[in-house]
Amino acid sequence: MALASLCGESDDKHGIELHHRSDHRGPVSTVATNDYPRAVAVDPTGRFAYVANLVSRTVSTYAIDPVTGALSPLAVPTVATENAPHSVTVDPSGRFAYVANRGSNTLSAYAIDSHSGALSPLARPAVATGSSPVAIAPAR
Repeated sequence: MALASLCGESDDKHGIELHHRSDHRGPVSTVATNDYPRAVAVDPTGRFAYVANLVSRTVSTYAIDPVTGALSPLAVPTVATENAPHSVTVDPSGRFAYVANRGSNTLSAYAIDSHSGALSPLARPAVATGSSPVAIAPAR
């Protein structure tokens, strides 16, 4: 199982690091993301990672190599969200991803392709929330 963390929210470095839970020697993989990554989520199978990018209004999408842990962008490396995505969460079944868009007071919803990890907006891709949503906790 892997742990993902954000690294470098300065003006010149944006990315995520992937670590094995049992290995404290450093990251297995580090990749660049779009502007100001705010949150990262790994799907329940450990095969895909998703990063909410605040300024670019996108979610970066990655495959996780099962042997080395290396991250590589999916065929469609980013998907659009609403304004100021603040967090991304994958539901426990691994079938859906949700993004809290703090700047537009919405929640974006995506279906996850179980084979490729690609995100596809649902029929109603964004729903209104209360003021400035920052996190999502799907029921188990």
